[in-house]
Amino acid sequence: MLNTTGNCLRPKTGDNTADGKREEELKKSLVDFVSSGKGLIGVHSATDTYGGWKDYNKMMGGAFDGHPWNAGGKVGVKNLDPTHPLNVAFNGAGFEITDEIYQFRADTAVKGERRYLLALDGEKTNLGIGKRADGFYPISWVATYGKGRNFYCSLGHNEHIFWNPAVLQHYLAGIQYALGDLEADATPKQPRNILVYSKTAGFRHGSIGIGTRAIVLMGDKTKAYTAFATEDESYFEPAKLAKFDAVFMLNTTGNCLRPKTGDNTADGKREEELKK
Repeated sequence: MLNTTGNCLRPKTGDNTADGKREEELKKSLVDFVSSGKGLIGVHSATDTYGGWKDYNKMMGGAFDGHPWNAGGKVGVKNLDPTHPLNVAFNGAGFEITDEIYQFRADTAVKGERRYLLALDGEKTNLGIGKRADGFYPISWVATYGKGRNFYCSLGHNEHIFWNPAVLQHYLAGIQYALGDLEADATPKQPRNILVYSKTAGFRHGSIGIGTRAIVLMGDKTKAYTAFATEDESYFEPAKLAKFDAVFMLNTTGNCLRPKTGDNTADGKREEELKK
């Protein structure tokens, strides 16, 4: 699906009833084709296609929800899976590129849902102009649908993308994967989240700031985890803590889970709840 848009399987004979019937037949044919073990490849606006068709959204993986990063701007791209066969072209590193970058509807392109290969790099790109609550703006991925295989990459608005050697090598590997000719792991990587807690109730180390930054950056660089840093003890509430896979007590001191409202009875009760 090369820069398709809208309801591109619908004929235009002028007979709405016949056109609608034919369109539904072709949509079913595509779903059956992919789920039977065939491939589905999408570039750029393939995700700006059939936004209201859930089966297609699930097959392709994302549904267009704007492009805050316009075609003339340079963005940083993070290599999320440096050793993956489809990312060989990037030599284990991220890169910068000038192209229009999509954000996807919040119920699509969700972390842990498919194998993400490339995403916007928040160290080199202003992610604040996007609107996704999770701050995740993937660019490329692979997945399975039934017995079939899907590869998608949102790069491809600008013409120069189609003569960029690294991007074309990435596309080629994606095509080979979708054809079934290139073995590649499409198993979703489950996001690993660490709560970095550095509140002090005694001596405070001057290295807390740089230490926090180092732990956050190490996760960003290695893709081993995502770190969230805070000194707010409320993150030890069960519902909030459940979102994390580990807690990193970074140079904490003293009774660092104890609130300081001035009400000793209430603070003590709250502290025991958070400790538990």
